[in-house]
Amino acid sequence: MIAQRLEVIHELNNLSANPIARVVVENAEVIVELTDEVTRVRLLFRPYQSVRVTTADCFALSGEMFISPRTIMEVSGSVWLDQLRAAQVQIDMSATFMSKARHFVVPCDDTFIEIVAWQCEVSSNQK
Repeated sequence: MIAQRLEVIHELNNLSANPIARVVVENAEVIVELTDEVTRVRLLFRPYQSVRVTTADCFALSGEMFISPRTIMEVSGSVWLDQLRAAQVQIDMSATFMSKARHFVVPCDDTFIEIVAWQCEVSSNQK
């Protein structure tokens, strides 16, 4: 089994250290909007397979994992992704959509937003 690792895949330097997060799940998309006094960043994850939001008090990191604020991170060797893939095989052995799935983490102040999806698109603008 490969150890889980977090890697920064996108920096969100134009946001303050503690942006306010809003999460919308609709259709096959998860939209995460991060806002501070000046900037709004929109993260679009699609198609998504799973999403979870965890308070920082319950988000345990294993081994040498670290969290970088104002980033989008990807988990390699994800236990959660392995669990979802195993469930998909039990339901439909011929399905292949989980082979494209990636495990993303968005750290936000006192919460961590995790999304399993194929891709992430980032856009930002001034308020």
